Amino acid sequence: MRYKPGLKQSESSQFKFRNISVYAEPKNETLVFPDCHRDETGLMTLKYMVYKGLSMDVKEKFNLYWFKEECLPLPLLNNDDFDNFWEDSFVNEDGCICLWMGMKDTVFGTPKTTPKKKTVSKGTTPRRSPRLNSVDKSVEGASRKLSFMDVPMSKHSQASSSGCSQSKATNEVNKKEGEKTFVLRKVNLEHKCEGDPQNRNRSVDPHFVKDFVLDQMKNKPKKVVPDPYKIKEDFLAEKRVNIPYQCAWKARNLVLESLYGNYKESYNEVPAFCKMFTKCNDGSVAKFTFDTVNNTFESMTLSFEPAMRGWRKACRGVIGLDACHLTGEYGGVLMAATALDGQNGLVMLGIMHLKDAILAHPVKVAFISDRQKGLLEAVGIVFPGHHHRYCWRYCSDYYSVENYKATYAPTFAPLDDKSEWVQQ
Repeated sequence: MRYKPGLKQSESSQFKFRNISVYAEPKNETLVFPDCHRDETGLMTLKYMVYKGLSMDVKEKFNLYWFKEECLPLPLLNNDDFDNFWEDSFVNEDGCICLWMGMKDTVFGTPKTTPKKKTVSKGTTPRRSPRLNSVDKSVEGASRKLSFMDVPMSKHSQASSSGCSQSKATNEVNKKEGEKTFVLRKVNLEHKCEGDPQNRNRSVDPHFVKDFVLDQMKNKPKKVVPDPYKIKEDFLAEKRVNIPYQCAWKARNLVLESLYGNYKESYNEVPAFCKMFTKCNDGSVAKFTFDTVNNTFESMTLSFEPAMRGWRKACRGVIGLDACHLTGEYGGVLMAATALDGQNGLVMLGIMHLKDAILAHPVKVAFISDRQKGLLEAVGIVFPGHHHRYCWRYCSDYYSVENYKATYAPTFAPLDDKSEWVQQ
C-alpha cells in the first residue's frame, strides 16, 4: 500500500505504529525501537537512530535489509523500499518488524592479499580463439590488433609464451588459483610512430594530475590549491605534457575533495555536525531540516549562545538580513542575520529556529533587509507587530544633493492682477 501525494503517510497506511528491530551483525547487537510513528519515521530517521544507538561514526557506512518472508532478505535503499518494509515486512515472535544491518565493503573490507607468482609453462598450448586463427600471420607489428574477444581464455588452462629471439629469460605471470589466464602471442617493440607535436598524452587523466598537484603542495609552505591555468603550466614544465584545461579543472576539484571532502559526503555528516556543535557550545542552537518524503536536505541553522545572550541584554533591537547564492554542486542560499553592539561591531545571529530567543528582547525588533519579495512577506508572517525597514542603499538616491536642490529651488507664484506686479 502506498500513500498518495498530499496526504499524511499514516492516512494511507494500515499500520500507524510499528515496533522495529535491527540486528547489527558487525557488533552482534540487536536494537529495538518501539512504537515508531509512521509520520515521524523515514529511512534517514531510521539510519540516524541506528547511528545513535550503536554510537557509530558517520563515516562508517552500512546497508539495511528487511525480510518479506523469514528467509528472504531485501535491500532497503530508498523511500519506496521503506514503504514496502513498513507494510509487508515479516513480524517476529516479539511483534517487531525486522531489519538486518551489514557494513559496506567500501569502508570495512578484507585486506587484499598479494597472489603468488607462478612460472609459465611452455609445454602446454592453450586453446585459441577462432577469430585469432583467421588473422593473417604474415602481418607484423601494430597492424595486428587484438581485442578481448580474441584473447584465448580458459579457466583450467595455464598461460604460455612463444618466447623472444633476443631473450631466453623465463616469463612469469601473476595468477590466482581458479582464475582465467590469457596468452600474448606477439609483441612489436619497435615503434616508428611520431609523437604529438603539441605534447599531449591521452594517458594523463585527472586522477594522475591530482597526485602531481598534491606532491607539489607538500613542498610548499602555503597549502594553496593552484588554479587550472597554473596546474597546466606546472605540469608542462615538469612532465613536458600539455594537458587540456578541462583535465586541469577536474584535477583541481579532485584535490579539493581529497583535502576538504566532497559535497555528497558532507551532507551525510550534518546530523553529527549539529550534535557536536551543541555539545561543544553549551546553550547554542544547531538544527537541520530535511524532506521526509525523499530524504533530501533542506536547511541548517547555527547560532552561538554568547552572541544571542549579549544581543538580548545589551544590543539595539535591530537585525540585518541578507543572503547570497551558493555556487557549489547542489546550489542553495546562505542567509546571514547580523546585529550591532555598542561599538558598532557585528554580532552574528541566526533566525530560522530562533523565534523564541528573538522575542525575548525587551523592545520590538526592527529588521533591515533589501526589498526582496520573499523577505517582505516572511518577516510579517513570522514576526507580526515588529518593524521592517529597508537598507539605506535603496533610499540614498532620494537624498542626493541634486534632488535636494531641485526640491527647494525658488519658485514664482502667478499673479492674476497686473497691479500687484512689482518691478525690482
